[in-house]
Amino acid sequence: MLWGYAVKTQCQFLSEDERLRIHERSIDILEQVGIKFLSDKALKILEKNGAKVDHSEKLAKIPREMVDQALKTSPKSFVLGARNPEFNVAHPSEHTGYVLDCGGVFTYDYKTSERRYSTLKDCEQAFRVFEEMSLGSYVWPHSVPDLEKTHPNSSQVMLDLTSLMWTSKHVQDELTDPREVPFMIEGMKAILGSEEAV
Repeated sequence: MLWGYAVKTQCQFLSEDERLRIHERSIDILEQVGIKFLSDKALKILEKNGAKVDHSEKLAKIPREMVDQALKTSPKSFVLGARNPEFNVAHPSEHTGYVLDCGGVFTYDYKTSERRYSTLKDCEQAFRVFEEMSLGSYVWPHSVPDLEKTHPNSSQVMLDLTSLMWTSKHVQDELTDPREVPFMIEGMKAILGSEEAV
């Protein structure tokens, strides 16, 4: 607070007309061009719900009605849950915070002054610093090239579990293979203390 006054800033990046134009162009792309889905399961679900699907091209053309229905039935607000509920992030919100995003392929080593590929230890240290930042909202784990080379079948699980170990803020990421799920659940049980906590 500066001299007893709180400053509240509001930003609007797009006008209502601009948002409507973007929405209409998006509908055009979804209906006419379509989206490639590599998952046969996803294509079947989309087709069952009204999309025109070309299975040989793995392409789904999604009609306006599907989009309208999704927008009508999707929640208007949601919470990104954190391991520590004090750090839950509600959307929409007037609060703006930082995200530790997954783009950190390189690290500037403050001890050696060299720029190098990041390691799992670098990620741990970044998570520990971010945990203490009051404006830090949530974590999206970085890529670790060396980990992807040395542990190609488990690198994502290792990175996500490292995130959960070193920050109690919301961790946003995805697994790429259903076979990773049991390992992720076991790791989360170990970190959180019980299956109920998962």
